[in-house]
Order: sequence, then structure tokens, then C-alpha cells
Amino acid sequence: MHMEIEADTENDLMKFLNDLDIDKNNIRYSGASMFYNEILGIELDKINNNTPVLDFKSVKTELKNSINNIEKFNQILQEQTKQLRRFGFENLIGGKKQSKKQSKKQSKKQSKKQSNKQSNKLSKKI
Repeated sequence: MHMEIEADTENDLMKFLNDLDIDKNNIRYSGASMFYNEILGIELDKINNNTPVLDFKSVKTELKNSINNIEKFNQILQEQTKQLRRFGFENLIGGKKQSKKQSKKQSKKQSKKQSNKQSNKLSKKI
């Protein structure tokens, strides 16, 4: 899983990474364009200079002729969509935004599910 984080200073970035308990060895100081280039083979110039808007609503249209591995692209997009829905960001993918109450309920449900998975793993190890 990848995510892009923008911060005003490196200290702000490090504080955010600490808050999320993200290993600093896993960070890269490059934009999403490098990810698209390395994973999907899309030319940097296409992303950086010839794509005015790149969001969930426009990504397929903007990049459809530039993607070398369409299966990988669809896999990544599907997983990102799933995660955005999980955390209540349907508005970013063109879906209906959840109310705070719905989002909280979904978050609690997901937390409980994750906790049960961890408990099952522990009991299997013992």
C-alpha cells in the first residue's frame, strides 16, 4: 500500500509518521509520479506535464493510453477505492459521502474485525 503525504516541513512529516507508527525506512521522497512510472510504466512527462487533473474521477480517462500494465493498474485502483470507502471518503471516488455517524459505525466495525483477526492469530500460535 502506498500513500502520498504532503507536509510543510520534514519535522511535520516525521511527527505525522510517528503518530501513525510508520517505519521511516519505508518512506520515499518522491511524488506519486515516480510510483506511477515504476509500477505502471507511465512516462513522467505524461503525469507531470500533460495531466492537468489526476483524481479517481479522471485517472482512467487521463492515463488509459499510457498504462503498460492495465491489470496491475486496475488492481491498485480497486484496492485504493476499497480503502477510501473503508475510511469514509466515498466523495473522493464519486460515491456518496457517509455521515459522521455512519463513518464511526463502519470504523468501529472494522476495528472489531481487525481485533478478532489478531485474536485468532494469537490463539493459533499458542
